[in-house]
Amino acid sequence: MIEIGEEDPTGADVVALIEAHRAFSLTITPPEHAYAMPPEQVAGSDLVLVGARESGQLLGVGALREFDAATGEVKSMHTAAQARGRGVGRLVLEDLLARCRARGYHRVLLETGSMEEMAAARSLYESVGFERRAPYGHYTENGINLCYELSLQG
Repeated sequence: MIEIGEEDPTGADVVALIEAHRAFSLTITPPEHAYAMPPEQVAGSDLVLVGARESGQLLGVGALREFDAATGEVKSMHTAAQARGRGVGRLVLEDLLARCRARGYHRVLLETGSMEEMAAARSLYESVGFERRAPYGHYTENGINLCYELSLQG
């Protein structure tokens, strides 16, 4: 059974999975457009990091940060290669969205890539209602980074 819960961002297996996420991002994205955070930035931030575990093994992670008082932002979503296709990303995302609702956020933002390697992630986000939007924050319109928004109102 897969269990979802908050993770210590300095745990060895968590750091390794965040490093894998960053390495993957840098192999498919030009460095100037790669926004995957290194483990020390995840650990030293205001993020809440959640993980999916099965029999103690870390299968996936995702993070939530407050963008503003009414808005959450999903960050650092990654599923271990051996766990892909099992719904791990969906479980992590559902937990993050539940946390957004519990915090009273009105919307959730995220950024992902336009590359074919990110098609499954885009499909997941769209399947729960995220819609493409103009870039926000430090993101720019560049054909590589795609921004999404999910309204939690209504």
